[in-house]
Amino acid sequence: MIKLFDSKTRKIKELSPHNNELTMYVCGLTPYAPAHVGHAFRSIVFDVLRRYLEHLGIYVNHIENITDIDDKMIDKSNAENISMQQLTDYNMSDYFSGLKKLNVLPALKYPKATDEIPTIINIIETLITKSYAYNVDGNVYYKVDKFTRYGDLSGRKLDELIAGSRVDTDPNKINPMDFALWKKQKPNEPAWDSPWGLGRPGWHIECSAMATKHLGESIDIHGGGQDLIFPHHENEIAQSEAFSGNSPMAKTWIHNGLLRLGDDTMSKSTGNFITLSKVLQSFNPDALRLFFLSSHYRSPLTYSEDVISGNEKAISRIIQTLSKIYTPKSSEKIDPTYFENMFFNSLDDDLNTPKSLSAIFELLHEINKGISDGKDIFVARNSLSNMCTILGFKLELQSQEKNDVNLDKIKEVFESLRKDYKIDIEKYINNNSKSSINSIENITELRNNLRSDKNFEASDYIRDFLTENGIKIEDASNKE
Repeated sequence: MIKLFDSKTRKIKELSPHNNELTMYVCGLTPYAPAHVGHAFRSIVFDVLRRYLEHLGIYVNHIENITDIDDKMIDKSNAENISMQQLTDYNMSDYFSGLKKLNVLPALKYPKATDEIPTIINIIETLITKSYAYNVDGNVYYKVDKFTRYGDLSGRKLDELIAGSRVDTDPNKINPMDFALWKKQKPNEPAWDSPWGLGRPGWHIECSAMATKHLGESIDIHGGGQDLIFPHHENEIAQSEAFSGNSPMAKTWIHNGLLRLGDDTMSKSTGNFITLSKVLQSFNPDALRLFFLSSHYRSPLTYSEDVISGNEKAISRIIQTLSKIYTPKSSEKIDPTYFENMFFNSLDDDLNTPKSLSAIFELLHEINKGISDGKDIFVARNSLSNMCTILGFKLELQSQEKNDVNLDKIKEVFESLRKDYKIDIEKYINNNSKSSINSIENITELRNNLRSDKNFEASDYIRDFLTENGIKIEDASNKE
């Protein structure tokens, strides 16, 4: 079973799914601006984790929230004179478009903070009843010193936080580190009715409400970027565990490293970012995915267009090998077991994608060497394809590279073979699939069988057709 680094215990621990099921909550976007490449980094890390868990036969109930109400959302909607709903819809549509291109599996749900106001109010009322929170003139604050485990996730001590705090002194707070659960309405702000008057939720309470409502009071995996460890996830633990009375709120905390642009972390708030849509206009999405996975998910990564460009060539090599039409000369097979073990052991070891990629490219080398030697590469090639699928690669050529072979052209070839070459098509192909007999897979199988039957005239006709349409054919040498 896969072992992962738990940010709270700072130890590698084995996941323990119950009945082959896991719950996973990942902190998503605050959509006041378009998604940037750093958001894609986080999404792909948790996409690969989910894909691998599902490969192991584990059902992953994956939730990713949308923070559609907070200070930045209000400021941006006011500045652009549009509603927060319009702002959310536009930027989330842009984000989802990018995720689709990157082949990221969609979460099972994307709850919005504004849809969870009743749940939020219920949690705050319970915290007040339990003396973990207090109301001052419509503003409700959480008592951090009431929660004795405060600081366990970040490793920070409350006394040190207070001493080093640069938070503006608020006379309404009992402790300067107390944080807002509910904020009293200000002019030009949206508001909801509550027992404390018109207002809106604080940032941290939103995630507690969404995680609790959709996944329960104790979830298996809680994830996000390392920048969320403090204060967001620390505060989330404090209010969630105080509300439920159950600990831990999350059994395993997974945090990905941060993407850097130049000398600083990529961030919307500082303006130091590149939008995801802009990058995807320039590069193959698989090349961007390869860029992210070439670094361990907990390590910082510096954005580099030169590296991503080089990755496009690596992706093209994989595609060419997987799509190459090839007839083996020998019955000797390439055994992929060593590479499979390397691949899966790497993922079991704290999702070590750099090492799993090494397994892929070493197997790719063996397959291409096997082609040169005339070996049977088909089992190994299927294994390579499976590994790439687990890591989420689509392995599609860019539009300008795609050939124009279509169903109508393939039908013409089959008709010509029947009419001009008197070929009994069904005799030569094993069409067990539900797909049409006029497929690229069947036409290549037909050519291989015609070659074996020494019908070189008809097989050469198919070869010429495929070559004209940009599909490279490489047959093993006939030399002894």
